[in-house]
Amino acid sequence: MSFANHSSLNDHIKMVMIHLKGLLIFCIFSFAHSKSVLLDDLENEIQKDLMKHVHYTIPEPDEIADVTYGSRGAPSVHTWWKHSNRSLLKQTTHYYSSLTVMKSSKCSYFCTNGFAGGYFGIQERVKDKVVIFSLWDNHNKAEAVYSGAGVQVSHFGGEGTGVKTILKHEWSNFTTNHFLLEAKPADKKTVYTAWFYRYDLNAWFKMASIQNTMKNNNPYVYGFYSFVEDYSGSGEQRVSINGPTWMKSSAGWVQSNKIDSSSTDRTAKNKRIFQMGQYAGMATGGPDYPNPDISSHNLEGGDFPCILAKVPGIEIDDENLIRKCK
Repeated sequence: MSFANHSSLNDHIKMVMIHLKGLLIFCIFSFAHSKSVLLDDLENEIQKDLMKHVHYTIPEPDEIADVTYGSRGAPSVHTWWKHSNRSLLKQTTHYYSSLTVMKSSKCSYFCTNGFAGGYFGIQERVKDKVVIFSLWDNHNKAEAVYSGAGVQVSHFGGEGTGVKTILKHEWSNFTTNHFLLEAKPADKKTVYTAWFYRYDLNAWFKMASIQNTMKNNNPYVYGFYSFVEDYSGSGEQRVSINGPTWMKSSAGWVQSNKIDSSSTDRTAKNKRIFQMGQYAGMATGGPDYPNPDISSHNLEGGDFPCILAKVPGIEIDDENLIRKCK
């Protein structure tokens, strides 16, 4: 489904297009309510641990020639999905988010469903585009227990060790992509399953399931984040619109209503995190924008993403949501 086909988002698309033409995006948005990032002890521990990984992709062999880390590349920017009532996100078993890439370049990683222990998203590599889902080793080695048709499974190193799964898929700019991460505890481990909606199949595609024992023996999903990464150091502009983001926890289905943000280089000018209704936007690279906005934002609420009702075996468990999606 094309992002541009959503009539309720047309005005937002126009604003983003203005941004891509080089106008200063801070003129569109208000910064009056920006505030510093505040993390409780657990979130601070998670962020310190994840920051070792969220911005560091190991290039494929045929991408080495394009890596220019010696120059000043675009900083990675990260959105941390939260809720004003943190207790509502306890014992999360399902983690949904969507992504629309507005501008990309080779050696880009648009992570949608980052979490403590792994991440899930799409990449534009030198010669192709892919969907990628990875899980790091922890107390034990991560193990792929399922992979869908055409999915490549391998072990990785260099940014920690673990298992990565890759599906070659020619995703397009201005098209909304949907992602769901599902966690199921099993025999003192957790099986994490990545679902990606494929328009060519008009159905959710079960990409892979990877199991491991996670940090702190927490069998649930936590530490929710997204990011945009320039892993070649080219400095070219990359822009994405992320969300809405929903989690199914012990409280039922809950939509993220606030974001915090971070960056690998807080002094760089060519980065921005912004809010558009229930969506969060990220931009990095390209021309230097003054007064970069790396701060917290409140998000507006929205309708439950009924596309989730199409996931095989999913339990919505909310009669009101079920009726809305019929």
